[in-house]
Amino acid sequence: MATAVLSADHHLVAYVPTEEDVQDVHFGSNQSIPKAPRGFPTQLEGKLVWRGSEIASQHGAWMVDIGNQVDMSAIEAALAHFESLGVSPSLMDRDAFPLPQTLADRLDGVSEACYNGLGFAVLRGLDPERYSEEQNALIFAGLASYVASARAFQDQNREHVLCKSC
Repeated sequence: MATAVLSADHHLVAYVPTEEDVQDVHFGSNQSIPKAPRGFPTQLEGKLVWRGSEIASQHGAWMVDIGNQVDMSAIEAALAHFESLGVSPSLMDRDAFPLPQTLADRLDGVSEACYNGLGFAVLRGLDPERYSEEQNALIFAGLASYVASARAFQDQNREHVLCKSC
């Protein structure tokens, strides 16, 4: 029998299947992954099932360039706005990091790609050398607020952010 460990508030912390709980799983091209938990699908298909070699040349499907002057100016203005608020980074959201609708729409596309497409996207073009470590974190959180509305925190005061958005 599999072992499941639950936290005090009944959230799953760990799941460890036993030998009898597993079966073979086949990914789109009939590659077998042994010892998947029983009850998992026997074959995975869809947009989220891919190999790196299949999508490596499809940059347009997963790469978003935000390094042009218009985007950079908008991001820097949003950063300045957030810094002027004098609030905790845990309060970062779209209202606190306002971007023009054109950039917001492109980031909504990143969200769509993460949740209903390939499962990831790469934003490129920012130069981290231009900003302090704190400003880099704020820019990340500000852009992430357009991709995913919630972030993971490691404390009850919602102050120590775990860097994971999709």
